Order: sequence, then C-alpha cells, then structure tokens
Amino acid sequence: MNYNPGITCDDAEHSGTTELFENFRSMFRRVHYIVRHFLRSLLMKYKFKTKPPVQIGSTRVIRKFLFLPKYIDGEIRWFEYAEIKQRYMKLTRLIPGMKTKNTVVTWADIEWADGDLEKPA
Repeated sequence: MNYNPGITCDDAEHSGTTELFENFRSMFRRVHYIVRHFLRSLLMKYKFKTKPPVQIGSTRVIRKFLFLPKYIDGEIRWFEYAEIKQRYMKLTRLIPGMKTKNTVVTWADIEWADGDLEKPA
C-alpha cells in the first residue's frame, strides 16, 4: 500500500508503520491514563461495609412495589405497595426433572404484614 505517492514502496511501508505505531501508542497512553484515574477515584470513594450475620429464624418486614403477582396465604396481590413479613430459613427444593435436592438459606415470604412495618421516628 502506498500512502504517499512521492515515496517509494519500501519507504512508504516503513514510514507508515512507524507513524501508525506512534499514533496507536499515544492513543493507548491517553486511554490508559483515563481508565486508571477513573478506577482509582471509584475505589477511593467507596467504603466497603460488612453486614452483620443473620441468624436462621430471624424475621423482618419489607415494603416493596409488586409489579408481578405475589401469592402468599391464599391471597394474590399486584400493582401495589405491600408489606411482607419474611423469615430467614433453610429451604430444601426438588429440582424439576432431576432426583436431586437443592438446599438454600434465604429469606422466605411468610405472610402479608399490613401495618406491621415500623415507622422511623
């Protein structure tokens, strides 16, 4: 490829390659500088917090908007804000199509908790 018609083929290959390499190198330095300083600023501003461990059998009340239907205690609710009482428990689930069981520790919905949510003072 001849980029400059005034230069012979051998000279064009070498001069174009060097110029292209220098352009790529300077562009890479700029991108590297921006990414490095962006990540450094992110890590410096974020403070890692550890949550206290939750005991099996603990309960909590959450409030969330039910975009999809939620079935608890024979009652279905959706498209509204609802308060749900949950218990931290170990659940064993049968995986469909297999004979194995999966045991997980998670928050499970127990009942609707209308009015049980503690209001902050």
